[in-house]
Amino acid sequence: MVAATHEDIVQIVRILSLSGKYQRPELRNLLRQQFPCAEDIAINRSIDFAMRVWLTMNVREERLHTPHTPTMQWDDVATLEDFVARSFPCTSSTTSTTTLFQLDHTFTTAKICRLTGISIEWTPCLADHLRFDPKFKVLKIYPFKQILLDRIRLLETPNSNSEDNPRSPIPLSVLKETILSLNLLFPHWDSQTANFMLQHHQTFHLEGPFDATRPLSTTDFDHWRNRMLDLYQLFHSPPIGWTQLWADRRNPQQWYTFWLAIVILILTVIFGFISSATSVMQTYYAREAWKLAQAQ
Repeated sequence: MVAATHEDIVQIVRILSLSGKYQRPELRNLLRQQFPCAEDIAINRSIDFAMRVWLTMNVREERLHTPHTPTMQWDDVATLEDFVARSFPCTSSTTSTTTLFQLDHTFTTAKICRLTGISIEWTPCLADHLRFDPKFKVLKIYPFKQILLDRIRLLETPNSNSEDNPRSPIPLSVLKETILSLNLLFPHWDSQTANFMLQHHQTFHLEGPFDATRPLSTTDFDHWRNRMLDLYQLFHSPPIGWTQLWADRRNPQQWYTFWLAIVILILTVIFGFISSATSVMQTYYAREAWKLAQAQ
């Protein structure tokens, strides 16, 4: 890697921010003016590092890819803007309405974890936001809300792109949807969420501004819709195990009916056992009484 100082990284970020239409080979040529003796692989690694710091996207070489930590590769064909846009695809507008669901106030991360037994992993890669690993039952959440808010402010400020304030090529819609998802899954007014965040040493749910209303359905998400659908279906899947059955009170009538049936079943077994024991004892004493009568 040719970048050896903080200033080197800042300079690379400045060049990247002004070169959204450039392909990687063109950027290497620009950077070679700063680092004339550097090899392509060293410049590429510096570009990747600068993008990880600037865009919070895990851009690395393919050989560093692992199933638990997927990486992203920017090839020599796509421009920077194309690569970023490809990393956050939009869901097709032809998605069937049967796969769209209403989102209510119970759809929070605290409740999802409690009812499904999944765990949360805080990821520094924005592209991994809401990615669920079914094998390890881990949901990744991008928690850097203030970074998102700052990028939105820069993008919505006219003529804000400068060497001191490089604008992000991440689409504004991605930034806003990510904040929308964080506000939805981590509501600042929810006491269970407050306890959950305290346990995880996070406070981003308190960072405003907040919309007056929550998202009404998964149609409010274009970039994160598929992952929101997966999470919604996981949330509404049947509970597994007695702990989840006890915790799942989304349908109070169903919950009380189920546990009342369990109590009745237990009482039936207990009284059945008592009745059987009583019958055995009665038979025993009757037999003993008969023997005593015969002896007399």
